[in-house]
Amino acid sequence: MYAEGHGNLEIANSLDIKQNTVSTIKKNIFDKLKIENLVELIDLINTHHKI
Repeated sequence: MYAEGHGNLEIANSLDIKQNTVSTIKKNIFDKLKIENLVELIDLINTHHKI
């Protein structure tokens, strides 16, 4: 959803979870992928999965 331009609040509302939960999940993804920001995440998504 980030690659489609959605923010944390939109993602949270769409998944019916709290915005803080979305932020925590995003942080965990960054840690596991050893990336530091959303631009790097979106680049990885676009490189490995054609939307």
